[in-house]
Amino acid sequence: MSVNRGRAADGHAPVADTAHAWLAAPFPLADCIAQQTRRLRAAGTAAVAPALMRQQQFDTGRQCAAALLRAAGSSELGVARGADGAPCWPPGFVGSISHTAEFVAVALAPQAACGALGIDMEALLPPATAAEIRTLCFREPELTLAAWGRLDDAARISAGFCAKEALYKCLYPVSRRYFDFLEAEIVAVDLAAGNLTLRLLCDLAPQWRRGARFAVRFRFEAGHVFAAAILAPH
Repeated sequence: MSVNRGRAADGHAPVADTAHAWLAAPFPLADCIAQQTRRLRAAGTAAVAPALMRQQQFDTGRQCAAALLRAAGSSELGVARGADGAPCWPPGFVGSISHTAEFVAVALAPQAACGALGIDMEALLPPATAAEIRTLCFREPELTLAAWGRLDDAARISAGFCAKEALYKCLYPVSRRYFDFLEAEIVAVDLAAGNLTLRLLCDLAPQWRRGARFAVRFRFEAGHVFAAAILAPH
């Protein structure tokens, strides 16, 4: 997890890691969107060089993407990295990649079924870390909405952070405009439905002006939070 970006439901796929069976479909996604999550080989080891971890995250993400593209019938299985660091999906597809220190996840959909897609997953933040990023990523009213109910502050911040990341990953490939955590605010929470409503506080594109609202699905599972932002086909 990084606060400074510095860069630009349900499937039924089997998973080999039976100790983490929930990885089969952790993201709240429609059936038309495929997903794959894998545990990193280096996860849980005492010390892994940062460069090695980054390379393993990159390689595993591309392996997951290739598997999903192959299953979708794509003749092109590679996902290049753009100059801004964002993945470049083969024509006819949209997708998103996310990773933590333990897992890598990819979601993929035909462009005819999904206009844009962004996913993010985060390990639940410890209270001290949540307190550190609170004012960097949120305005106080976002975290004090009555609909959060009895969810503690660390869980609220974890879910909100994850949702804002997912929205960014969804909108950036279309708008090509960076926006900060404080330029999208949480205005509604529906815990029962697993839904956060975010409102833009900046102009991103002609179709996405200040005040535009977006629904971001989220769920908690196995000490993590998973979020997905999806746009209808253009």
